[in-house]
Amino acid sequence: SWEYEWRDIQDFILPNRGRWLTTETNKGGKRNRKIYDGTGTYAMRTLASGLTAGITSPARPWFKLTTPDPDMMKFGAVKIWLEEVEEALAAMFANSNIYNVLSSAYEELGGFGTAPIMIYEDRQDVIRGYGMTIGEYYLANDDRGEANKLVRQMQWTVGAAVRRFGLDNLSRATQGLYNRGNLEVGITINHMVEPNDEYRPGLFGYKGKPWRSVWWEEGADKDKVLAKEGFDSKPFVAPRWNVIGMDVYGRGPGSDIIGDVIGLQAMTKKKARAVDKQIDPAMNLPGSMKKGSASYSLDPGTNNFVDGMGQGVNAQPAQVVTPNLAHFVADIQEVQRRIDHGAYKDLFLMLHQMDRAQITATEIIERKAEKLIGLGPVVERLNDELLEPLIDRAFDILMSAKDADGLPQMVPPPPPELQDVKLGVQFMSIFRQAQQQEDVTRTVGYVQNLGLMAQVTQDPSVLDNLDADEAAQILGNKGGVPATVVASEEKRDAKRQARVQAQQQMEQQMQAAQAVEAAKALSETQLNPNQNALGAMLGV
Repeated sequence: SWEYEWRDIQDFILPNRGRWLTTETNKGGKRNRKIYDGTGTYAMRTLASGLTAGITSPARPWFKLTTPDPDMMKFGAVKIWLEEVEEALAAMFANSNIYNVLSSAYEELGGFGTAPIMIYEDRQDVIRGYGMTIGEYYLANDDRGEANKLVRQMQWTVGAAVRRFGLDNLSRATQGLYNRGNLEVGITINHMVEPNDEYRPGLFGYKGKPWRSVWWEEGADKDKVLAKEGFDSKPFVAPRWNVIGMDVYGRGPGSDIIGDVIGLQAMTKKKARAVDKQIDPAMNLPGSMKKGSASYSLDPGTNNFVDGMGQGVNAQPAQVVTPNLAHFVADIQEVQRRIDHGAYKDLFLMLHQMDRAQITATEIIERKAEKLIGLGPVVERLNDELLEPLIDRAFDILMSAKDADGLPQMVPPPPPELQDVKLGVQFMSIFRQAQQQEDVTRTVGYVQNLGLMAQVTQDPSVLDNLDADEAAQILGNKGGVPATVVASEEKRDAKRQARVQAQQQMEQQMQAAQAVEAAKALSETQLNPNQNALGAMLGV
């Protein structure tokens, strides 16, 4: 029942997306025959680019790992290890195809409202994502309204299927194609991922994993299973733009603007027809010029032969059309504006429309955050359904990559404080960055104002209102300073203790030196020929 709307969105907004039959895979040809004005397509492209830059930009950090107990983040070993893991995850994403898949998923998400991604371990890149387009898959929800089952149907070549599953596991028909050398012929492969009802902790193979993946060949002998696999974490994410109740699939801006987009195509087509009638009208010609039979038409560029026009009469327009193109253009521009607004194009192109001659980077962040308020609920859903499970899955893959000694290959083992601790993740979207920048700005302003007040009033006790250690932590952590630069509490306290000890040692040395000088002075002070002042003090 969802496919009717999906097909409209495909026809009029995203013609190159959507696969309703496996035979459509890798097929070229024109798909945009119903589009006369590409405003909706361009707006969706801008939406995908804006989400990529604003949420998961490869050019800046967009996530941070955290601990359930905030006090644990004060330990230097914990902070440094988490930062090393963050850097390893960022490098793993950058060296894989994850960002390409995410960019494609954002366009799918904006158009059709749902955009699943398979996330697998990869021998070459450690991690690899596999995006899907609408029509290739179905989803199912669990009792909590979360997508926990995915079934997809794909067309594979015979050669690819043999490499993946082995020749003996495929159907007799496919084996025959392979043996005859028809390696590029397409066959239909089905794939399902779901919670593993056979899961038993400690068992070998897929039965020892909480998630199960099953592959089978369509139309094979009794739907023979090609492979069963197990996963420790859910191997797919299924973000949705907006969900109503317990619906399985989401609806995105494509659903909101499809009416305007279809109307825009009709308006653009009529405007073009009106212009054609004006510059190339149908003409009436004398019937004596007719050769053969011809019907009467008002279509642009046609000739109508009319009896009775008389000999020598010039050709005349069959219809005089003088359309008010200004009204046409104004109506079309209004619909285009509505489409751009519904797809958030005005939001993501805000910087392009601003006068940036007299604007600071902080002001840009603040203005962008203000405009992104309209996307707040969507960003929260993407955090829950895309980013958090993506980081969880990537973290599991990262930590499961072992070296020859069985130790983590890409990051060192976690410190003792993090043993058996489930980590959290904080996403550094443009909202979060703006909020943290605001905290830094306010903290700096408070410190400066207190210093100015102490100077003006000549009362340094006003600085007692400042918790300098907490202010330093805010400036370091929220200012994006690397953990290796910001001293941990134990390092800070160790420095202070060493400073106190050094000061005490210096004072003791000074006291000893003063005692030596005093003793020398007393020894040089003679009270009588047989006794000096020092001897008198000591009773000698």
